[in-house]
Amino acid sequence: MKKEAIVRTFTSPELGRVAIRLSETFWCLVDRAAEAKGLSWQAYVEGVLRGEPDAQNYTALVRDAAASDLLAAIDTYKERLARARKEVGRELINKLLDDLVEA
Repeated sequence: MKKEAIVRTFTSPELGRVAIRLSETFWCLVDRAAEAKGLSWQAYVEGVLRGEPDAQNYTALVRDAAASDLLAAIDTYKERLARARKEVGRELINKLLDDLVEA
């Protein structure tokens, strides 16, 4: 079953009227990426498009940016998780050592 694409439009002083057609899933990614940067979806998309003023396919550019931001967020999460695991491991080892010394 194919999901229907959703078209969102906005008007930019620099770009004029912009219409982007994405699946609901990708709009969710755009919304989350924008929120993480403290932007509206319109400001996020406008920033993406300004970065590539000669782009032929705005939709593909926005889709790629949203996916790239998701991958960057996953990498950040993995790094934080690895640091937390190391710290918890150190704390556990120190507690076990303390218990041994007290015993």
